[in-house]
Amino acid sequence: MNKNNPFAKAKGIKEKRKILKALSKGAKISAKMMGVTTNDVLIENYSDKNHQEFHSFMDWKEKGFVVKKGAKAFCVWSSPIERKAKKGKDEKGKKTKKETKYFGIAHLFSNYQVKKDKK
Repeated sequence: MNKNNPFAKAKGIKEKRKILKALSKGAKISAKMMGVTTNDVLIENYSDKNHQEFHSFMDWKEKGFVVKKGAKAFCVWSSPIERKAKKGKDEKGKKTKKETKYFGIAHLFSNYQVKKDKK
């Protein structure tokens, strides 16, 4: 079911992040040239004759679908998450707090990985 999914055999979030970083390197260049987001390019690359529409688990559920048993999610970057301020020192040696942003991983399922809910 997921032979075109690079994340199908990933063991854990660290491995998924490593795969996603590698896929994103080329996608960033294409995204910049086309004026779209890196996630748009990633999703386009995941698409084929079967996998054409991608949504989160909850989005599919709201549309009246359930994810098929054994389906493995495709990964994209989430919206930035604010991290707690890191304490440090600036170039003059003064103490500072720096807010950082962290991009988590969002899990998406394709139309090929869901079925109409029988409820």
